[in-house]
Amino acid sequence: MKIIPTRRSSAARGGEYVSVDMMQRTDVDARYAYSETDDLQILRMPYEHESGKALSMLVILPKDGNITTAETALGTTGLVDAIASMETTQVKVFFPKFTLETTYSLSNTLKAMGMPAAFGLDADFSGMDGTRDLFITNVLHKAFVDVNEEGGTEAAAATAVIMGKGMSTEDAPVPVFRADHPFIFLITDDETGNLLFMGRVADPMA
Repeated sequence: MKIIPTRRSSAARGGEYVSVDMMQRTDVDARYAYSETDDLQILRMPYEHESGKALSMLVILPKDGNITTAETALGTTGLVDAIASMETTQVKVFFPKFTLETTYSLSNTLKAMGMPAAFGLDADFSGMDGTRDLFITNVLHKAFVDVNEEGGTEAAAATAVIMGKGMSTEDAPVPVFRADHPFIFLITDDETGNLLFMGRVADPMA
């Protein structure tokens, strides 16, 4: 997929606007799995992965520009049905470049899930060093997502051009997916359906 850098666009951030670098793909070969509801536009962009696995980014874009609209839809039947009904079609895509990096502790979560002993003096990791002096002090999880022109090119190699159901592009307007306001994205394993990462973009410059 050839993603073309375009001019900076103003994206909303909590009632304010920030200037961000946008990418675009508007040619006739820009075909993606797409659907929409009364409140949302949903776009799936495939990635090429070194392991050969089929991965993709599913973007949930609220039509009213309010991220709460997308958050409220998560897990609802309406969103599940919309994702299930996605069809490959031509879409004019305008998407921001962004990088997300986050680190958070899983200690309290793991304790609550039933393994509090591992974090205290009652821990038994004697299988590792023959003593009972070891215990866990913290568990950190770090996630990193980078979306840019180069990544878009890698993603495009996994794109299959699939014909629609005999519908001419002259008979129906080409949808425009302009992500210049907050959205939610999910990175999934297309072979298993497993969710690998979920995030929200409210300020691509943050």
